[in-house]
Amino acid sequence: MPWLGKSLRPAEGSGINVMRRDARLPIKVMWPSLRPQPVDETRMRAFPFRIRRGLGQLEPSVDVLKIDYYFDANPRFVIRRILDELVEVEEGLYLGRILYRWRGRFHRIGFFTLERPPEGDLATIDERASRSGGIR
Repeated sequence: MPWLGKSLRPAEGSGINVMRRDARLPIKVMWPSLRPQPVDETRMRAFPFRIRRGLGQLEPSVDVLKIDYYFDANPRFVIRRILDELVEVEEGLYLGRILYRWRGRFHRIGFFTLERPPEGDLATIDERASRSGGIR
């Protein structure tokens, strides 16, 4: 999977997705004008987002961290319609719900997990496992 995790800047209310560099070609095909930012030889950043606290779209009784892609820096095709919602399920472990705006409503289209490493970006569980030899 090309998506590795998210880099959050809470003080700025923003962040960006971290992806494998080999996703560059599929991104170029889908969004020709998008210019991902290289991080190193194996990673790049793309699809910035804004973050804020709020109540869940589908579960308004749950406090979530909203990750919103709906602004000009993102492609109109697909990306701007996405809203992720994160909840911390245990210390440093987050469950994310992917919502998609369609015809005035949000629809759940998937889930993901993130783990807060001791320092650095939030990483997906799969990526942390591949870097550390297993899930900690």
